[in-house]
Amino acid sequence: MSKTKLWEAHRTPAIDACKRFNKAGGFKGTAIDPMWLILEATREWGPIGSEWGYDVISESVERLGDGWILHTCNIELWYLHDHCGKCSVPSTGNTWLVFTKTNGELKYDDEASKKSRTDAISKALSWLGFGADVHMGIFDGNKYADLFEEEKKEQGNKEEKRGNNEDKLPNNDEEEWTSPDEDDNALGVVKENYAAIKEKFGASAKWHQQILENFLGVETDSLDEVTGAIKKLNEDQMRDLIGYQKTKLGAKGE
Repeated sequence: MSKTKLWEAHRTPAIDACKRFNKAGGFKGTAIDPMWLILEATREWGPIGSEWGYDVISESVERLGDGWILHTCNIELWYLHDHCGKCSVPSTGNTWLVFTKTNGELKYDDEASKKSRTDAISKALSWLGFGADVHMGIFDGNKYADLFEEEKKEQGNKEEKRGNNEDKLPNNDEEEWTSPDEDDNALGVVKENYAAIKEKFGASAKWHQQILENFLGVETDSLDEVTGAIKKLNEDQMRDLIGYQKTKLGAKGE
């Protein structure tokens, strides 16, 4: 068995799980959505707590000058391996609990503990190869440097070529969204979010197709089949889709 099998299986993240960032001092790069990493780990080992998980070893806060307090979380991520039993990876995550803004105002982050823990989990998974292409700088190199921009251009060209009709709800037919269970409100929430994403970002059908295929394991041959595929999702898939929609709607529009 290849010793890099795990690494190779999860090294390249989905484009929708990545975003560019720029920080003070000219530092810039590509960040991965932690939920994508957890989803990939779940695909590999199952739900967290079954064949993989993590233990918090310690948490601490440290004052680093006036107006700066750092929260640190040390964990041990573990997973079960067929040949060597329980394996573990130590990791550390940090978040500013208190920091000073450029205008001198003190800012307190009441989610610092959660962020430090998530940071530690993400780092541990990255050492196992999850999203490794990003951490190795491949997404910032020649191969992927313009990946996000090219994807936007390609989508724009498709929309122009198809007369911007590919992303409409099929014939605006409400029946297309009707659930067989009259008490099921989840589909109604998905429909509302679908329309909101279209209004805010434009390419809603294409985005939903990517989520269905990359995260929910549902294949669609064309954008015309997206709403039909959504109708057939089970309860857990529908709930996951709503979660992805909320995350998308919380992002800034282009």
